[in-house]
Amino acid sequence: MVDNSMNRRLKKFWDNSNVTVLFSLHTKKLLIFLEDLKRTGVLLMLVIVAVLSIVTHAFCGDLALHPLSLARWTAIATATVLFLLISTLVDLFCTFTKIKHFTDPETGNVNLPALWKDCYTLPYKGIIIIIIMTFGITCAQSFSEYYRQATHTWHDPELWLLEESLFSLLKGSYIDIPILWDYVYFMFWPFLMLVFCVLYRMQHYYDLSLISIATVLCYFQTRLLAIMFPTAGPVFYKADAFNLSGTLSAKTQSMLMSYMQGDISQNGLIPGTMGMPSLHIGVTAMAAWFLARRIVKMRWLLLIWVFLTWIATLILGWHYAIDGIGGIAVAVTSVLAARWVLSFNNVS
Repeated sequence: MVDNSMNRRLKKFWDNSNVTVLFSLHTKKLLIFLEDLKRTGVLLMLVIVAVLSIVTHAFCGDLALHPLSLARWTAIATATVLFLLISTLVDLFCTFTKIKHFTDPETGNVNLPALWKDCYTLPYKGIIIIIIMTFGITCAQSFSEYYRQATHTWHDPELWLLEESLFSLLKGSYIDIPILWDYVYFMFWPFLMLVFCVLYRMQHYYDLSLISIATVLCYFQTRLLAIMFPTAGPVFYKADAFNLSGTLSAKTQSMLMSYMQGDISQNGLIPGTMGMPSLHIGVTAMAAWFLARRIVKMRWLLLIWVFLTWIATLILGWHYAIDGIGGIAVAVTSVLAARWVLSFNNVS
């Protein structure tokens, strides 16, 4: 009797309250959110990264980076923070371009809350994409650990013989200012994130999904090709030809040598001394191409930026010139593969 009375009271409370409405509303929002992720290609990217992660762990075994590694998730968090920072800067830039539309012509006062509401971009979808993409990148770095332990022969002598005259021309020339080129070289991640943020702000979700999947595929391709054709890079092969004292490149190269000697552990972003093909040039060229398609006025500036990045890799001894050609080839095949994958998904 008591139980029946209690059940009646609970049923009455459920029927007469907003619980049912709230539950239905939140369920509907969740379904819309998941459909939105599917439409923008995020769920498909998650599947691709999951499959690549499983295959990588099967191939690398104990050398694979643990999925819950603190170092790995620190790298993912760093990439996410960088995305949020640059996304905010892009939004702030937008406020300067629209400020006149929110300025009272009589008083000259600016309606800042309305201006920021119009310019602010909700970052949650972008954060999800960046986390999944960076997780995929850290999966690919398990091959760097395999490369570190399995590689015993490098092909630098052949490439140096092919390009020695080029390096002789560059080193000692009036453009041989390593500290200056350092700034260009280490703009890799900020530039990539800038392209992501602009595409995200412009709501070009197909391009965003395409470049995200292609970036992950670029990392996997370059790591596997480096295992097949190992090169350390000019600065590691002919260290005496490069005077990089006082540069971040010198410190980074020292860190990479420590990694190759087993003195420091893989954190999901350390490439080791992988030269051919150049991921740096490939991904930079790919990102520039995606941005140039949407902002045509910037295409020549972006082309110059890719060229300057290529020169930076040579001046600092990170790569041979032919590495850049290989990197661009990898980027092209990655974009084509990503486009084929997205053809199975309704992305707009």
